[in-house]
Amino acid sequence: MIDNEDRPFDENEWTAEECARFAALSAHRIPPAELKRRTVRVLRERGYFGRRTPSTGLVVGGLVAAAAVFAAGAAVGYSAAERKPVPATTIPVSFAANRGAAPIDSIPQPAPATRHVVWY
Repeated sequence: MIDNEDRPFDENEWTAEECARFAALSAHRIPPAELKRRTVRVLRERGYFGRRTPSTGLVVGGLVAAAAVFAAGAAVGYSAAERKPVPATTIPVSFAANRGAAPIDSIPQPAPATRHVVWY
């Protein structure tokens, strides 16, 4: 096992044969620039590469979908804001089995009904 893996790379560690192999490897692995130009040209000719503008139907459909989502969110928010609170007298109160655990006057009273304003 290597004792110190954090030490920096030292080019003097390689033999002359290994350095020649690495130099030859990089020369063979990098494709020539002409190959890149030809590949890009063929892809553009076939329509696989390059800029494409979205169709009008796709743009209109996206705008309609966004407007529908916005309208649905506004309707749900408005209906939630207009909902009336349930009166405290109709909420059933349940006590634990041991009714003598706390005095009856220690039960917190519900806050009076208030109206909430929702900002959009």
